[in-house]
Amino acid sequence: MDRLLEVGGVKVMRLVLGPLGTNTYVHVCGEEAIVVDPAWPDPRLVESVRDRTVRVINTHGHLDHVAGNVRLRESAGAAIYIHRDDAYMLEEIDLPLIRAMVDNGLIPFTPHRPDHMLEGGERLEVCGGACEVMHVPGHTRGSIVVYCADLGMAYVGDLIFRGSIGRVDFPHSDPRAMAASLRRVINAIDGETTLLPGHGPPTVLKDERDLLERIAAILEGEL
Repeated sequence: MDRLLEVGGVKVMRLVLGPLGTNTYVHVCGEEAIVVDPAWPDPRLVESVRDRTVRVINTHGHLDHVAGNVRLRESAGAAIYIHRDDAYMLEEIDLPLIRAMVDNGLIPFTPHRPDHMLEGGERLEVCGGACEVMHVPGHTRGSIVVYCADLGMAYVGDLIFRGSIGRVDFPHSDPRAMAASLRRVINAIDGETTLLPGHGPPTVLKDERDLLERIAAILEGEL
């Protein structure tokens, strides 16, 4: 488990889990834990939140980001949060690739329902601070970013990667919505913010801004 941040009693750690190498983040302080995108029912993940009050936040509904939800609910009583537009993905699989992986036993799938449906615009109290939920459709209809300005970081799911963005060629993706979401993040989040993506290493928004502007223009048909 990689420790990414430790500020004022808040620790943020990362596990890379599952066959698609998904980043799962564990955000802890005292008796509280937030798990962002539990990708796999891994014993290390369960142990990292033992004896804490646990909330799970899914940045979107793809199975490689939610396959550990049920284990955390069963072992730690975790409450599960996801955007309303992606909640259906917790109960059904609509991508042939993921369906094939489930059918071949490569990734577990237990249909379940969330405890809380997000809309975007919420401010979640986390470890004595507040993190803003931003609705950023494009990769999926219900993708979100969780922006913790006080800590200088944002959980961006599969919206932004270092040197790239999330795919927009799935049936539930929307390239123009992705462009709008990229521009929103560029304009709303401080440039010094560390971005914690769903796959690959962290990055900093200011280092990605020019590329993201060009990609947004391409997606909008301006280039």
